Amino acid sequence: MIDGKYSAKINVNQSSGTNWHIQFAQPFKVFAQRKYKIEFSAKSSTYKNIQYWIQQSHSPFQILKSGSINLNNNVQTIIDSILIDQNDNVRLNFVLGSVQLATVWLDDISIVETFTGTTDVSLDNELQPKDFTLFQNYPNPFNPRTTIKYFIPTSEFVTLKVYDVLGNEVATLVDEYKTAGSYEVDFDAAGLSSGVYFYKLQSGSFVESKKMIYLK
Repeated sequence: MIDGKYSAKINVNQSSGTNWHIQFAQPFKVFAQRKYKIEFSAKSSTYKNIQYWIQQSHSPFQILKSGSINLNNNVQTIIDSILIDQNDNVRLNFVLGSVQLATVWLDDISIVETFTGTTDVSLDNELQPKDFTLFQNYPNPFNPRTTIKYFIPTSEFVTLKVYDVLGNEVATLVDEYKTAGSYEVDFDAAGLSSGVYFYKLQSGSFVESKKMIYLK
């Protein structure tokens, strides 16, 4: 039960056109080539969309992982994971600002390391994804270049495209047959307006999109 007695209770009683104007953050340290499981429970008094970020706690405050949840009065348990590239000080940010006014409850927040490598060989094998995976771009926010990584477990025709907030396609990064494996591609936003963009990976029946932020 989440009632605010033993959980975090945040009253969002002022609207904001910028979601990161209201944040609830928990700092922690992460280590290179480690995978972490993020888990928490949440609800809100009325419908409200919130985001959670794993973000550097120091300049340039890069977002390493992000997710979005539509909350209501029913308790939801969210489970996510992140693979870390380098040792860093980060924070788990709950981003609560918007035009939607509500009371938000957060509880049972945990960040647990799920794998520690012992040798280079086993590390590569253990950390290889087993399913189609589209990773969060890095850095994020970016200016003007960022890298997008993805993994496909089977050989497929792959497309990776970038769209603006209106759904207009602004770039095609991949449009070809790929053998199974891990890939990365650079995206250069020079010439585009700063703001929010989405990148979508399609490979066979797998389709996934993620958000990235271009800040000049």
